[in-house]
Amino acid sequence: MTSTPHIPRRLIALSWFTAFILVAVLSGAIATSPGAATTCAAYASRTGVDTNPGTATAPFASVQRLTNALSTGQTGCLGAGTFTGDISLSHGGTPGAPIVITSTDPSSPATIKGRLLTLPGGDWYVFTQLRLDGTNSTNLPSPTIGSDHVVFRNNDITDNHTAICFDLINSSQWGTAHYTTIDSNRIHDCGRLPATNNDHGIYVSGYFTTITNNYIYDNADRGVQLRGSQNGVVQHNVIDGNGEGVIFGDLGANNNDVSHNIVSNSAIRWNAESWWGTGTVGTGNAFHDNCTFASNASSSYDANGGISGGSGYSVASNIVANPGYLSRSAKDFRLQSGSPCAGAGPATGVQPGVSIAPVSPASADTTPPTSPSTLSASNLTPTSVQLNWGAASDNIGVAGYELQDSGVKTGTSSGTTFTATGLACATQHTFGVVALDAAGNRSTSSSTLQVTTTACSVSSGFTTSLTGLQSITLPQTWTFDPGAPASKGYFWVDGVNVATVTGPNPYSYTIPAGSLTSGPHSFGHAWDTTSGVHQTPSSTYTLTVGAAVTTGPVNTAAPVLSGTATLKSWIFVSTGTWTSGTPISYAYQWLRCDTAGNACTTITGAVSSRYNPGSTSKGYRLRARVTATTSSGSTAALSAPSNTL
Repeated sequence: MTSTPHIPRRLIALSWFTAFILVAVLSGAIATSPGAATTCAAYASRTGVDTNPGTATAPFASVQRLTNALSTGQTGCLGAGTFTGDISLSHGGTPGAPIVITSTDPSSPATIKGRLLTLPGGDWYVFTQLRLDGTNSTNLPSPTIGSDHVVFRNNDITDNHTAICFDLINSSQWGTAHYTTIDSNRIHDCGRLPATNNDHGIYVSGYFTTITNNYIYDNADRGVQLRGSQNGVVQHNVIDGNGEGVIFGDLGANNNDVSHNIVSNSAIRWNAESWWGTGTVGTGNAFHDNCTFASNASSSYDANGGISGGSGYSVASNIVANPGYLSRSAKDFRLQSGSPCAGAGPATGVQPGVSIAPVSPASADTTPPTSPSTLSASNLTPTSVQLNWGAASDNIGVAGYELQDSGVKTGTSSGTTFTATGLACATQHTFGVVALDAAGNRSTSSSTLQVTTTACSVSSGFTTSLTGLQSITLPQTWTFDPGAPASKGYFWVDGVNVATVTGPNPYSYTIPAGSLTSGPHSFGHAWDTTSGVHQTPSSTYTLTVGAAVTTGPVNTAAPVLSGTATLKSWIFVSTGTWTSGTPISYAYQWLRCDTAGNACTTITGAVSSRYNPGSTSKGYRLRARVTATTSSGSTAALSAPSNTL
């Protein structure tokens, strides 16, 4: 089975296209009725003009103009009718104060027809009470999400069988989707027909995605494809009548939980399957406690309720039964009384789609967890350390923790311990930990902890038996004494006689630095005796050759930023002060951090001592990492954060 990448199609530049009348009616039963009042900071209407001030009496005409006018915590409202045009978002809200896009009157939900794209900086949005028709002139996925904390709730989403619908990307150029929430929507009729094996209802390459309480149906290929997805949650959905139900894919798809869903009636292949290509098979993926029902025309896909039992994901506690929908033909996926699938699918009382009342950002959880306490280290080795901390608390619940090394995210943990691996030996690290809740609120960082990994593994020399020796660092002196009269000693590495030494024993040979690559190698020795010739080793030993011990420069004063950080204005960083030998060289990397100066990510191409921030840095703080290098090694130091742009 193959899954052709669609990235080249989705990286085509955005284009605007001529407005035209919506002629296709969105399918699916939608529950609508007058809802509670919404406080709107700005308005758009089909009768508006983009040069208007955007008030209720003088609204804008386009969704793009409306979003451009909104700032942190504000709500933009769309009047009834169809708004045609692509939308690109690169500015957004903040934690606890998202920008909300909704319909002025939920009983007459607005339709946005065109491609919706969020870029880095387009964080903290909520789209609710809308019909999203992703049909666009270039047939690219919509919504495409390349930013963080974007929420879709109580919408009807389709593209009338023209492309992928949701595309949660992971791109160095266009951004990566973190903490996307797709809840209580109808996602249907996505992807080209006849099916191409490339077009899905929801395609996830981002991280920490939450997909809950949706009806996902009649999409050409996968209902949900987890390809590159990390730590995703797919729970309490109906996933019915798609080409395939759920697939765990390659590109490092790990730790995804698919549970308490109803997955049924896949038309082309399995309700649940995996495909890893030539990549590494994923770990930590689970398909459990779901209700599945298979009715495939090819009976070979009906086994086990349509669960293939493929590699890279575990299968447990699933029920195979006909769910008994109220009316599958009418797309009413509520369950009849006595359904064996009760407890799976959307939560009681939830009817996905355009709902009765809008979601108020004021009702969202805006309280961050407390900071983790008492960060400590244990089990220190040359390349790893175990970090331990006291649990944080939260008004609702702590969802997990983010580990940082010098302010840069290095991993996550669901508990209060984390093992940092792949570290350089004899190197200092500055660790901190931040608590997260399910709403994406972040605590302030714990107190930082400086840890220096132990020295690289060094041994004093080989012995005759090599007992207890597992690794060596070059250059390395290798000695042995045969314990009997001998005229020559032979040294063998990887099956090759690398040295022959004459004279009285013990025999000695120094393995030159750089003569062997890092990793495992085979070693053995032999000797000539008066009673016979033994020129090849009778036995060999496998030892790991490690990197040479290096000591980099020592930072005595951190790099310092100069200039106020503003958009389109240069900001500079000094080298800092270092204690080291000479000569010394410096390398630079600029980082984009949150408003607390944490959760930093590298800025592609920003590798000089100055940086001119663009719009993608709006709302962030900047830091610079300076790496000093001498012939003996390298050490990095981090500047303090800038002001918020």
